[in-house]
Amino acid sequence: MRMQIEKSQNYYHLIISSLASMLIIISWEDSTHHLLLLILLATILLYLALNYVLPISYSERSKHPYSGPSADYFITGMLLALADFDYTFVLIVSGACAVSVLGYRLKFLFINISLVIIGAIIGYWLLPQSISPSPVAIICSVLVVGVYGLLLMDRALRDHALMVDQLSAANIEIELLNNRAFQLSEYISPTVRRAIFSGVKLKKNPEEKHVSIFFSDIVGFTRLTEQLTPDNLNTFLNTYLSEMSKIAVRFGGTIDKIMGDSIMVFFGDPRSRGVKNDAVSCVSMALAMKKSMAELQSRWQLQGIETPPSIRIGINSGLCRVGNFGSAFYLNYTLLGRSVNLASRLETAASAGEILISLSTYNLVKHKIHCINKGEVSVNGFSQPLLVYSVLGLIEQDKKTLSDQPKPQA
Repeated sequence: MRMQIEKSQNYYHLIISSLASMLIIISWEDSTHHLLLLILLATILLYLALNYVLPISYSERSKHPYSGPSADYFITGMLLALADFDYTFVLIVSGACAVSVLGYRLKFLFINISLVIIGAIIGYWLLPQSISPSPVAIICSVLVVGVYGLLLMDRALRDHALMVDQLSAANIEIELLNNRAFQLSEYISPTVRRAIFSGVKLKKNPEEKHVSIFFSDIVGFTRLTEQLTPDNLNTFLNTYLSEMSKIAVRFGGTIDKIMGDSIMVFFGDPRSRGVKNDAVSCVSMALAMKKSMAELQSRWQLQGIETPPSIRIGINSGLCRVGNFGSAFYLNYTLLGRSVNLASRLETAASAGEILISLSTYNLVKHKIHCINKGEVSVNGFSQPLLVYSVLGLIEQDKKTLSDQPKPQA
């Protein structure tokens, strides 16, 4: 914007200087004050020279961008006094001046108008013998101001065309960036993606939170890979992961990792509905996945897989460090801690088609989930046997409530 004003101002001080020079030259033969007019003409030429030399020699011009325009408006006032305030000449010059000052902010507009008035007063005092513009001078003034108007119109049209081109290029760039952002977002958990797009700031440093962690695995997947062709295996795995991911998103879980046929999901971050509700949502999601897996098994049998695989699930609730882990080149929004390891071990200890939960999770969900005590089991990485529970299903009165949970948008 400032550059456009400076270009317009260059046009303006050229026309003011041209009008003053033209007025002096045309009135030269009719005047007896040749010495005074010669001094004025020399001053105008010096002013023009300084206007182009000083910006090249001094960088201070950029610090005081309104110093040049101020001089222009002061000289405008003196030019009106030189022309003996002829009303026709004043109207012509004032019209050009009004167009020029409108490009500035309000406070500078008042300053520039004041400078025109001050210049006129000082010019009237210094130039007692003014020049009366002749018809030729008036006609030439109209032509000069007309050229100024055409230059401004040309500048405005070119600036508009440039702005349209830049806007079009910016829209194309924004569309490309949006497409890339969308493609990149496909590699991020839908819950994390939704939190980022909704303005939630994910903390850079990991912090301790109480979460419920889910692990699942396909039992017999290795055997299945030997039976299916690579294309059929790809279709099988994508179908399974797509269905499980939809359920995780529906219950508000954060998909942490998909490692082959294994899935890791956690509840409680970046959004939490409370420790108990997070645990209930996690176990309810596991039940929904188990039901969906039964439907997939029927579909796979029709497709020729005689013994469709089943899943086993492990869930634990506890404190973890949640946040960004990695390096400056790669970050992963995940969680670490003993509670994560326990959830993974429970999944390994579960039987095919079973949902195994820890004591901490059971205490959080027992008012809404039917479970049976499986006793103590020994798991790798833990010195003492752990009490675990097997999930049977939802308590009857809570089935409808949990099935009607809102489905977040991906």
